[in-house]
Formats: sequence, C-alpha cells, structure tokens
Amino acid sequence: MLEIILEVVVVAIVVGLQIRTFLQTRTQALRLSQLYPTRDALRVERRLVTPAGIDLPDYAADAPADSFLVDIIKADNVSEGFREIIDDTNGYLRYNKGAADFSILKDISERQSQVLENAVQANVATPLYLGLLGTFLGVILGLVGIARNGVSDDEALTPFLTGVLIAMTGSFVGLLLTLLGNGVVRNAHQKLDQAQNNYYTFLQARLLPILHSDMAGSLSNLKAVLDAFNQDFVSKVTVFEPVIGTLTENVKVQRDFLTRLNEIGFDKMASANVAVFEKVSQSAEMFGQFVGYQQRLNQMLEDGTATAQAVSSILDRLVGFERGINNVGSTSASTTTWYRPSSTSSSATRRKWATWRPAPSSISTKPPAASPI
Repeated sequence: MLEIILEVVVVAIVVGLQIRTFLQTRTQALRLSQLYPTRDALRVERRLVTPAGIDLPDYAADAPADSFLVDIIKADNVSEGFREIIDDTNGYLRYNKGAADFSILKDISERQSQVLENAVQANVATPLYLGLLGTFLGVILGLVGIARNGVSDDEALTPFLTGVLIAMTGSFVGLLLTLLGNGVVRNAHQKLDQAQNNYYTFLQARLLPILHSDMAGSLSNLKAVLDAFNQDFVSKVTVFEPVIGTLTENVKVQRDFLTRLNEIGFDKMASANVAVFEKVSQSAEMFGQFVGYQQRLNQMLEDGTATAQAVSSILDRLVGFERGINNVGSTSASTTTWYRPSSTSSSATRRKWATWRPAPSSISTKPPAASPI
C-alpha cells in the first residue's frame, strides 16, 4: 500500500510538471504566432533622426548639425520581439542613409523569429519525457515492493500492476500533452508564416520602392556632380598644359644632363668639381684682396673730400679779402670828393697811396698737400 501511495505522489508530481511545461509551450507558441503585427499596423515615416537613433520633430529648430532625414518603419501596439526587429531594421536604415537590401532586412527579421521557434521546439517533447520518467519510477517502486514483500500468491502482484498502471497514466498524460503541444506549435507556425509573409510584402511594396527612388535620385545627383567635375577638371587641365609642357622640357633637360653625366663618367665629374672648388678658393682669396683695395679707395675718397673742403674754405677767405679791398677803395674816393683837403694834404695823401702796398697775407693760398694714400 505504501508503494502505491508513493507512486500516486510521484505521478501527481510528474503530471503537474507536464501540465506546467505544456502551459509554457502554449504561451511561447502564442507569442510566436503574435510576433508580427497585421499589415495595417505598419507604416513608413520620413523622420529627422540623429546618428544615435533619436527621433526629432519634423521641424526642429535646435536639431543637431549631423541630423538627417531617413525613411523608417513605425508600428504601434506590437510585441516585444517585433519591437526589437523594428529597432534593428531602423538602425540598419539609419546607418545606411536610406539604402537597403531586402535580403538583409529579411535576415534581421528571421533571426529574431528563429530564437522564439527554438525556444518553443525545445519544450514540445518535454511532457513525454516526464511521463516516461514517471512510468519508470512507478515500475521501480513496484519492483521494490515485490522485493520487500515477496511473491506468495497471485494477489501479491496486484500492487505491482496497480503501480504500473498509475505510472502509465503519467506516460499517457505526457503523450497527450505532447500531441496537443505539437498542434499548438503547428498552428503558431502557420500564423507566424502568414504574418511574416505579410511583413515581407510590406517591405517590398511600401519601403523598398521609396528607398530605391531615393537611391535613383542620389545616383542622378552623383552623375550631375561627376559631369560638372569632369568639365571643370578638363578646363583646369587645359590651363595647366603650358605648365606641363615646361615641366616636360625640364625633365628632358634633366634626362639629357644625366645622360651626359653617364657619358662623361663620375670620375671626370668629380675631378671637374674639385677643379671648380679650387677656382672658387682662389676667387675667394682674390675677393679678399679686392675688399682691401676697396677699403683703401674709400679712405682716399674721404681724404680727397677733406682736401676739397679745405680748398673751399681758403677760396671763401680770398673772396672776403677781395671784398674788403674793394670797400677800402670806395671809401677813399668818397673822402676826396666831400672834404676837399688842401693841396699839400692831397699830395701827401696821394704819395702815401702811391707808395702803399698790401702786406703779405698770413693766409697761405697754396692748398695743402694731399696726404699720400
């Protein structure tokens, strides 16, 4: 009797675990079937976003300088799993500035759904395994009872068979819940596939045409920019043609020089350089002598300037002396006219004037001899 009670308790625990696992599987299957929203709940919006993914108002006056417009997916009242799909998809669209590949968008969606599918599939067969575990435990407990009580008659096998029957109940419940779980998962997969196809249709019909049109416009703008660049580049190349011709001539001269240098030989070139350096050294010595000569010439010019100034001073003094003599003659004539002196005085005066000679001047009219250079 004790073994039967233990088997009932074990089977009850096993069945409780089976029911709990089945409920978890059904909840996960429900989440899987509701992963994608309906097509009407999805929309495409052109939003002003930052590189960090923050949505800004359409006409934000304080928008950052690095913000830009991009077409993103918006949906309301969606599951957490699909919210992650939208965030990843919008991040892909944001970082690619509106350019998108359908295979990448599909891969982003399928990875998230695959996680939920794997979680559901992992728990579908768990009730069956628990039922087999309960069956084995029931059989083991029955065999333990037989071993403990012994087999005296046919009635001794009754508890054992009763325990096996109870244990088989756990296997039956496990098999039943496994079948029900498979059905729930299959229905969830059908709903998932349908909703997933609707989502892919939405991407191909609503999102990709806008992105492709934006890409076509971008390519047209790129073509216009490249055409303008080509025209401007050609004009600039035409301007540089004379410079390029000059550079070509310089290159030819350098090539001829190198060719001639190879013909002459580096030894002769080195000898010529040594000779040039010797001439330069001699020229340096001669230039030093020339500098000394130039300094002496400058000294001679300074001495000549001093001599010229002395001669000019002597000439100025001679001119002053001449003016003084002229003034003395004028004064004598005026005195003779106005005072009319006596004949004796006039004769004496005339004799004095006749015998007067100017004393030799103490100023030498001879210019000073120039100092030898």
